[in-house]
Amino acid sequence: MARFGNLRLLPENETQRALDPTQFIVHTAVDHPGPTDLYNYFGRTDVTVESHWWLTMDGRLEQFIETNVQAHANLHGNSRALSIETEDEGDPAHTPWTEAQIDTLVGLLVWVHQEHGIPLEIMDRWDRPGLGWHSMWGFVDGENLTGGYYINPWTNSRGKTCPGKLRIRQFIDIVIPRAQALAGTFTESESRMELSDWHVLVTNATGQQYSPAVELWQNLLNIQGADLVLDGYVGWRTEAAHLAYTEANSGKTTKRPTGAQWVTLLHALRRANLVPVVQPSLALTARLEEEIAIGDQLALDLVKAEQALANAKSVSNNRLTIIGNLRAKVRKVRRTVKL
Repeated sequence: MARFGNLRLLPENETQRALDPTQFIVHTAVDHPGPTDLYNYFGRTDVTVESHWWLTMDGRLEQFIETNVQAHANLHGNSRALSIETEDEGDPAHTPWTEAQIDTLVGLLVWVHQEHGIPLEIMDRWDRPGLGWHSMWGFVDGENLTGGYYINPWTNSRGKTCPGKLRIRQFIDIVIPRAQALAGTFTESESRMELSDWHVLVTNATGQQYSPAVELWQNLLNIQGADLVLDGYVGWRTEAAHLAYTEANSGKTTKRPTGAQWVTLLHALRRANLVPVVQPSLALTARLEEEIAIGDQLALDLVKAEQALANAKSVSNNRLTIIGNLRAKVRKVRRTVKL
């Protein structure tokens, strides 16, 4: 019974077919200006469609159908896909997702990836695992599922543009990269010392660039007591918090997080019960924890070596003392002989 968000289950949750989801598809509601209660709309007897979730302009998320039950929003994709409707003030062509909507959508993507194994990448076919949007396959390039003409396999509506060009661009350029960064799903060629490339930038809805890796690091530093704005930008406050953390924990400063620091702070996240919203891949965690074990062993070996050196110095000093005493005795004997 997988659930994420404020639960308001529709009656269809008890009557519709089971689902083992492999896809996630975004929609726009084309509602109306002002607050909209989509639950009441889907609950009408003359409405035969519904989505799993409803995302309002202020980032509030409601779940209408559990993720192991089909929702009727994607035509021939219903047997594979989880779906979400997003509020748009009735004008999706000119209304991008708000920052609050983006933040919630990113968290939801990370959750469905970790809960159901849905890849955080755009699918390359309508029936393959991954992420997509309702109008993704256009009108003429879909599969011939009706026997009469080619349609988009996820809708039989002509001219479908859902969720709109602005939101599709946000989904590709902002939402997916940010979810990948938070979930740690970058390729194996990425630096093993980081969850993502520190210098990879994406653009938000207001046209500002930020680094998902920096945003995650700011989140982790806040868990340790910093008070940073999660803007994905290395300003003087972020740099000061980072330098303070590295100096306090390693006795030296570094320009970016080390593997040991990632693991330490990710453990702090677990203790703070923030997982799975922010969590690296299991492979990355294993590699970093292996580095920690190796580092701990090297530190132990260093302590042993330093102790051995100290012992050697102590023995050497004792020998020098004995030699010094013998020399003093020899000098005393020589003075006695001269007398």
